[in-house]
Amino acid sequence: MVKKVENKKTSPPPKGNSGKAEKRAEPDWKEKMTILPSRVGRLIRKRAGKTKVALATTYALSAVLGYLASELFETSAVITDLKKRTTIYARDLMLAVRDDRELDSLYRNVQFADVGTTNTRNLDRALMNDSQLKRLAAKNFAAAAAGALPSTTSKTAAAAPKPLKK
Repeated sequence: MVKKVENKKTSPPPKGNSGKAEKRAEPDWKEKMTILPSRVGRLIRKRAGKTKVALATTYALSAVLGYLASELFETSAVITDLKKRTTIYARDLMLAVRDDRELDSLYRNVQFADVGTTNTRNLDRALMNDSQLKRLAAKNFAAAAAGALPSTTSKTAAAAPKPLKK
């Protein structure tokens, strides 16, 4: 005896949102950001005058600029996340530059407009008011008590030649 198998038609899945929220993979911001070598080459040629610029130079420079921009945005995104915000402001860029040692050495002579100051540790004592001087003295005293600050006698002072006795 042969069993008759019913041919069940399967309907295709419904189009559109079927009640389930599908997460769409958004590309990373690094993938969206590109610095075009053609634009870099055009800007170099405009400023270089009659000097010839190799094509490899434009590619290398655009790669370096892209790397610097991604480093800057990555560190400023961390600062923005710490402040629980979603928008990167100019102050976040400045704090990111001053926080990173390599970026700080690169942007040492750059002044960020209208973003304030980072700290007062490099501020001249003549510009500090009394409360700032007291706070600085207390911080230095606490650090010296913990042994964090170097002692007043350094290796150079110890290695200095002794004066001749007459």
